[in-house]
Amino acid sequence: MKFSIYKKILEKYYTKKSSEAEKRLVDSWYASFEWDKTPIEHFETTAEKQMVSTRIWGNLQTGVLAPKPNRRLHHARLWAGIAASIVLIGCGVWSISYFSSNNSLSNGGNETTSIAQRSSTTVGERKKVVLPDGSIVILNARSTISILPGYGKNEREVILEGEAFFEIHGRPESPFRVKTNDIAVQVLGTSFNIKAYSHRQETQVAVQTGKVKLSNTGQKQQLILAANESGSYDRNDDRFTAHIGALGNAWLTGAVALDRADFEELAATFYDIYGVVLKSEDPTVLQNHYTINLKYHRSATDAVETICHILNKQYRKEVNGDLKIF
Repeated sequence: MKFSIYKKILEKYYTKKSSEAEKRLVDSWYASFEWDKTPIEHFETTAEKQMVSTRIWGNLQTGVLAPKPNRRLHHARLWAGIAASIVLIGCGVWSISYFSSNNSLSNGGNETTSIAQRSSTTVGERKKVVLPDGSIVILNARSTISILPGYGKNEREVILEGEAFFEIHGRPESPFRVKTNDIAVQVLGTSFNIKAYSHRQETQVAVQTGKVKLSNTGQKQQLILAANESGSYDRNDDRFTAHIGALGNAWLTGAVALDRADFEELAATFYDIYGVVLKSEDPTVLQNHYTINLKYHRSATDAVETICHILNKQYRKEVNGDLKIF
């Protein structure tokens, strides 16, 4: 964007004549500065330090960085490891579901399905789910968790489609297991995040506390993860990869912060949150790397408008609902 255009936008901003999109653009620019690089010290507790970290992530504004050649962002860098008990404070209204141990779902006929109970979220929604044993599951947008019959008798088993953060009560006599389309995750008592959206090639697991075991179909391969570790499973390569750092639940703050993500990751996250396909054939758009904060309370249209203003591009909504930047 030319300097003269920026100047006009700034003049409108300070005279309070700017549009919402222009205001977001200027706010993003200001937020990109590092005002104070002095380290913050003297946190009395780890929880206090995590709270400050959560607030910082939650208030980041949108920005886009120019591409750097031969630099590939790994998914693990996009994650932020913050305890769910901390990030739930001040994050707006959450819906809550309570699962009991004696209900079942009917398929509409005379038979009962093998799924005991199910809870789901829609676009932009997050939900706190309380399992029969008091364990907590927080569902991300467009996700579903299902409890299998007999939960808690021998094993505690659930099925996840989408993404969720788990805080599981320790019960050595009753291991907890999460099944996705590709892998199974077994724990005793721990907190961890699983991202298992069907449109993504990878299933990602990040451990906050405790230890978990990942296994693929038939348990041909396994991966053990401890606290502050993460791993991914590539369904095309049929293999696990371990990563350092348990950065996986920044979405609990009400936003997903991407750090120099390529367009493929931007589009995948956009679909995770809004359920809308974001695409482009413009080389500039496809080659950019994006540092952006996608917030749940905004619409897909708001988000793509902000991206387009920063890139000096336009977009159109296609007949099938896809958003195309050009």
